[in-house]
Amino acid sequence: YGYEQQWVQRRYGGEVPDFCAHLMRDYPAVAKGLELPGKLPYADYVRRLSAIDLFLYPLRHGVANWGLMEILGRGGCVIAPDRGYPAELITSGVNGVLLPDDPEAWVASIKALKAAPEQRARLGHAARILGQGQTLQAVAPRYMALFRQAMNTRDRRRVAG
Repeated sequence: YGYEQQWVQRRYGGEVPDFCAHLMRDYPAVAKGLELPGKLPYADYVRRLSAIDLFLYPLRHGVANWGLMEILGRGGCVIAPDRGYPAELITSGVNGVLLPDDPEAWVASIKALKAAPEQRARLGHAARILGQGQTLQAVAPRYMALFRQAMNTRDRRRVAG
């Protein structure tokens, strides 16, 4: 996704292999509940993604990626950092939750959302609307309109010039 691997390398100097291992090391109680399926065929990935209604997106040093759009477009309720790329898409309390880099705040939000299925559903529904507005089917016609506008402008300049 981003720069987590470089951060882990700088922090641990090879002692910890990746960001997931860092999380499991720092939060062993949580590690017991994790399932790490590895890379999946896309159809399996979609099935698993669609069955989850609360996503933790602890992107620390990352950049834009399609994974977050996949989650949002399928109606996932997302808890993400209040900075960077996720904060450009998510409006906290509207289509997800944005939090500072504070584990206690994340745990409190997870517990609150776990106890509030109607709130998860509301946030997930708004996330789906946002995500589906960014699909190829939704975006391509807008890009084509821009290309047509540019071509028409070029043609008018040629005729006038």
